Amino acid sequence: MINIDKTHKSFVLKTHTNNKSKKTLFKVAPYFLSLGMMLGLSGCSGQKQMMDRMISKNETIMDNIEDGNLDVLKITDDRIRTEMLPIGNEFIEKLPYDLKGLVLCEEHFITDLSKLPEVCPSLETLELFNCYSITDFSFLDEMPNLESVYIMGENAGIDRNLIESLDKRGIKHNLSDDLIKINDTLDSIIEKIITPDMDDSKKVNVITSYVVEHMSYDNSAMKDYVKAVDYNMNPLTHALGLGEDETIGKGTGLCINYAALLNALLSKAGIYSTIPTSHDHVWNLVMIEGKYYYIDPTNLPIIPVISNLILKYTDIGMYYKQDPYDTFLSGMLDIDSEYTFAPESLIKLINEANDKKNFIEKYGSNLYIDIITIIALLGTTAFIKTKDNKKTK
Repeated sequence: MINIDKTHKSFVLKTHTNNKSKKTLFKVAPYFLSLGMMLGLSGCSGQKQMMDRMISKNETIMDNIEDGNLDVLKITDDRIRTEMLPIGNEFIEKLPYDLKGLVLCEEHFITDLSKLPEVCPSLETLELFNCYSITDFSFLDEMPNLESVYIMGENAGIDRNLIESLDKRGIKHNLSDDLIKINDTLDSIIEKIITPDMDDSKKVNVITSYVVEHMSYDNSAMKDYVKAVDYNMNPLTHALGLGEDETIGKGTGLCINYAALLNALLSKAGIYSTIPTSHDHVWNLVMIEGKYYYIDPTNLPIIPVISNLILKYTDIGMYYKQDPYDTFLSGMLDIDSEYTFAPESLIKLINEANDKKNFIEKYGSNLYIDIITIIALLGTTAFIKTKDNKKTK
């Protein structure tokens, strides 16, 4: 599925306010609430219909999987293929012992394939299509019968040692020097911005800031399907500015590029991250000190001034460290929404970690809604009073 990303709006409001901007803020305040609504409700009906059909099909497949029947996934007697199913790492443990071929397509909640050598020692072929949350490929060295590896898209964690190992064993693959360059660039970024004394929360803050500051959104791709496909197929190349006509370190792209870069850097820093997907948007689900949060790096640079101020001083934001079940005004969807394709095991973990004692989790976007509503009311009141004063004069 190509993510065109309908949630992004091309405006920027600065995080500081002077007298002039305060006056402007009161004038536009009545529109903030409706703007948030548009961000939250925007979408693409065509893609939504496609997703609805896929959901119906996937429900049948998941019923079979829960009953222990994986035949619905077989493309031949000894090969299995999945596509955007609500499955996580636990699915790997359910695979047949004698499986010869595995194809995973856009399985964003599968992050760890390290158990494949133990579960499927006879595996001969592995194909990954846009499974960007998988960033560790060391398990390939432990698969004695592996004959070929094919990866479509771009994943972190593919270095020269891995490719040399595959070549030495005579394993066919499509891994290129471009992927090595991507991995080396990611490593160099982490070395520059992360220090040993940082806790997980600080690492997330620093990495998210890097992504936001070094990327710009390409609005032209919203109307250019070919360009959108290129961004989707090469998310990290464009996010890192490694394309032929791009400047290294100055990334461009759509939501998939923002999310893929944030995911790759967080993974490099040892932070759990994956990429939820809806019918028109992609963002990140991150674990920080045992709790789950949503981060939407695409929309972070464009949130209104009041939300930026809140984010600056309290780490609360409409698109940052947000409760996965509290996304009313956001382009993100609840983690248990049918459109996120999240596995039940992950939802259970989030529920267990979601004790509501954390201030950010409890108030997150609710605080945002309250403040925007108050400002909208104040702005409307000020506007009405101004009109009344003009009339009396």
